[in-house]
Amino acid sequence: ELKKYFQLKSFSFLFDYYRLYYLFDVFLIDYANHKDLSSLEKVGIDLNKFYALAIEMKSIYLYESELNESIGVQAASPSMRKILIWMDKRIEQDQSPNKISDYDEPKFVMYSGSDSSIAPFQIFMKLVFDIPLKYPIFSSNIFYELHKDNDAYYVEYYMNDELLLRMSYEEFKQKVKTIIWSDDRIMQYCAVPMKGRAVIVIVVGLVVIICVLFLTLSVLCIKKEKRTKRKKERLSQQVELKEQMV
Repeated sequence: ELKKYFQLKSFSFLFDYYRLYYLFDVFLIDYANHKDLSSLEKVGIDLNKFYALAIEMKSIYLYESELNESIGVQAASPSMRKILIWMDKRIEQDQSPNKISDYDEPKFVMYSGSDSSIAPFQIFMKLVFDIPLKYPIFSSNIFYELHKDNDAYYVEYYMNDELLLRMSYEEFKQKVKTIIWSDDRIMQYCAVPMKGRAVIVIVVGLVVIICVLFLTLSVLCIKKEKRTKRKKERLSQQVELKEQMV
């Protein structure tokens, strides 16, 4: 049943880390979509235990293989910096005489991604606020909310509707800024500055365009050659017919 469900020819995948990872990934997708998995239960597989094992495997891959503290922090830093900017501007506008009338910044911002998009924020929050890592199952979400109680501003951080942090905005801001990476540091770590990236993109783009043009011209030349060949064959046949008639 396992071979049939996962469309496998053998169980050699047990010795292949990445194939095993994708096996659990397929299972979690079907589990989340409430697909009929009774065929697995019939052969004695406990779906709850298998689900827990899949989550454990995905967590190990996500937090220990694909990402680490350094990569997680640098991946989350640009967005965390932007969150602070938006919250600062919102507080500044709230304290201004015009209040909201002249406020041009977004009041709500939403990003969509995968587990590897959420994980950097989790790693960031763990390092700064010691919030435990918890694998983001399908349809997971995290929220950074700015609130006001009388004249005091505070931040709330949620994951899947569970409140994990409630802190004054100033304290939240200062702690986040102690670990956030600058753009220059991220560029140095990646070893490709923005100008260098732009050059690479342009060069790759030109190479792709040249290849496409070359292939297009090659196809046109081949077609033209075939048409010329067929035309010569028809002319040759016509000449032969005329000679036979004469």
